[in-house]
Amino acid sequence: LEKIMVDEALASLSVTEKEMLLLRYMNEESVATISELYHCSRFSTYRTIKGAIKKFRDFLEVKGQDE
Repeated sequence: LEKIMVDEALASLSVTEKEMLLLRYMNEESVATISELYHCSRFSTYRTIKGAIKKFRDFLEVKGQDE
């Protein structure tokens, strides 16, 4: 059940948000490296990652309340 919720939460993110999260936390890439890959500033990358984390947590929180 938890895996399904995590998969649904990931699916709720944009492709870029999902990729940046996976690069940052699964591949342990630095924000600087990710920003180079996406040709954007480190600040923009950081904001995207933090926003994705918030969306991910909010999704899980709402789903958890529904059950």
